[in-house]
Amino acid sequence: MIYVHNLVKWLDEIAPFCGAEEWDNVGLLIGDYSKSVSRILVSLDVDKHSLEKALSLECDCIISHHPLLFKPLRTIVRGYYPSDLIYKLVKHDISVIAIHTNLDASAHGTNCILADCVGLKNIRPIKKLALPEPPRNYFGMGVVGQLSLPVSFNLLLARVSEVLGGSTLMYGGPRDRIIEKVAICSGSGGSMVDDVIRDGADCFITGEIKYHEAQLAIYNGVNIIAGGHFATEFLVVQRLVTFLRDKAADSNIELEIFGLSSATDVFEFYTP
Repeated sequence: MIYVHNLVKWLDEIAPFCGAEEWDNVGLLIGDYSKSVSRILVSLDVDKHSLEKALSLECDCIISHHPLLFKPLRTIVRGYYPSDLIYKLVKHDISVIAIHTNLDASAHGTNCILADCVGLKNIRPIKKLALPEPPRNYFGMGVVGQLSLPVSFNLLLARVSEVLGGSTLMYGGPRDRIIEKVAICSGSGGSMVDDVIRDGADCFITGEIKYHEAQLAIYNGVNIIAGGHFATEFLVVQRLVTFLRDKAADSNIELEIFGLSSATDVFEFYTP
C-alpha cells in the first residue's frame, strides 16, 4: 500500500519541489497526505477530459504538470471553472498533485526530454535557482546545447515537427540559416529571450512566445520555433508514467499508473 505523502516524496526525487519557481503552485493541491492510493492518472492538465478519464478508470489520484489552482479562489461553486472541477474532485475523493516548474527544471523533465529528442549534446541550463545545496536531479530552467551536426533551419523545422508528432509550427528567421547552437524552453518561454540572445544561440525552440519577444530574438540573429505549449510538454507524460511504474515495482507496491495519452491541445488549427 502507498499513501499520498509517499507519492509526493517519489516525485520530489525526480523533480525536486525546491526547484519550482517562487510564483508557482506545486505539490499536493487537493486531498489528504494520509490517504492511500491504488490508481493514478498522469496528465498534462486537470480538466474535464482528465477528470472523466480518472473517474472511468476509478483513479484516486491525478498527477498533473499544470496546477489546477494558480490564484486564490473566493468560492467553490458548481458550474464555474475551475471551482466546478475542484467540487467534483473533492466529491469523488481524488487527490491532485502538481509538478510544474520543478518538473521543467528537472534533469528528467520537459526541457531535457525535448533536448534529447531534438538531438542536443553538451547541454547546460539557461538559468539556475540559487539553491544552497542543489538536490539530485535538479538541472535548471531551459536548455542550451549543440546539434551533433549543423543543419539548415529548414531541416531543423522538419525534425522538431516530427518530434512533436507532426505538430504545426510557427517560426521566424531565414529558413536557409545554418543552425548549430540551440536553446529550448518548453511551454511558455518568451521571458528567456534575453538570456537566449546572450548565450549566442542560433535558434530558440519554445511552445509559445509573444510577438515582440520573437521580434527581439530575430533582430538579434536568433531563429524562433514555436511548437505549441501542449506539444512541447506532452512528451513528459509517458516518461513520468514509466518512472512511477519502475518506482512501484522496485518498492514491491501494487499500484496502477495510467497516462492520459488521448489528451489534445486546447487549440485547433484552421487551414483554408
